[in-house]
Amino acid sequence: RCIVTSIDQQTGQPGPKSALAALKTLNPSQDPKNPGVIFGQNAVVIKPGHIQRGDIIQIKGMYND
Repeated sequence: RCIVTSIDQQTGQPGPKSALAALKTLNPSQDPKNPGVIFGQNAVVIKPGHIQRGDIIQIKGMYND
């Protein structure tokens, strides 16, 4: 897994690895074909444009097509 969560972002020095353990409990995959933890996702723009504060957006994907 990515070690960014265990690096102090101010100093660049290694820190405690407890963040990875905590993240594992927050977002488990619901997809039986992809078991494990979801730490990040890719996104693709369908309709280019600008997003501003207050705009309503719709996220489509594997779980909510």
